[in-house]
Amino acid sequence: MRALSIRGTGKSPYTSTPTPWFDKSREVTATSWNPDLGSTRALAAVPDSPAPLERSKSTVPGLPTRASGHRARCARPATPGPCRAALFIDLDNVTITDSQQSASDEVEALLQRIVLAAGPVDWKIAVAPGRTITDFGPSLAKLNLRWQVVPCSPDAADARILSLAEDLHRCGFQRYIIASADGYFADLREFGHLTVIARSGKPTSLRLRAAADELIAA
Repeated sequence: MRALSIRGTGKSPYTSTPTPWFDKSREVTATSWNPDLGSTRALAAVPDSPAPLERSKSTVPGLPTRASGHRARCARPATPGPCRAALFIDLDNVTITDSQQSASDEVEALLQRIVLAAGPVDWKIAVAPGRTITDFGPSLAKLNLRWQVVPCSPDAADARILSLAEDLHRCGFQRYIIASADGYFADLREFGHLTVIARSGKPTSLRLRAAADELIAA
């Protein structure tokens, strides 16, 4: 089998060294990413322990902070530019069915279908607790997907995705593609055009279906 190389390192994740398989520069934290860098440029390395969720500060350097305890509605950019699109993958939501996690080959095929269904995007990321990222990281790297690790707690990934979307909106993004069946993401509709990619055969929240401009089964 040909070893999988991770962009920007030239190293195989399948080595005998005790270090993690993944290149931590592919993980995005609340202060390291910049949507204007493009969809393929590697990002700076991050600490071993992800910071806890904090909704009171902007996740993009230079943007104004938000009031603690609630999410402010964002003003649209004063000068409209090209329509920019972002893909968010709620990784636990699309890979777990009836409390059972799908096999790695099934997940890789699913992620390929999601990326294909999303079409050309300017920014794409998968968000999940560290355990899930570790399990499916090779597939994420193969598909050139960034990731962000969140605490293993209810709605942690959902809240982080919504926070990232809000800051992308401030940077001029107008199209939001979410791979999830969770009604939490109906709130993405306030930022622009919302496309929902749901796993085929998995029930999708009625609230999310009602908010979506486009619904795609993958």
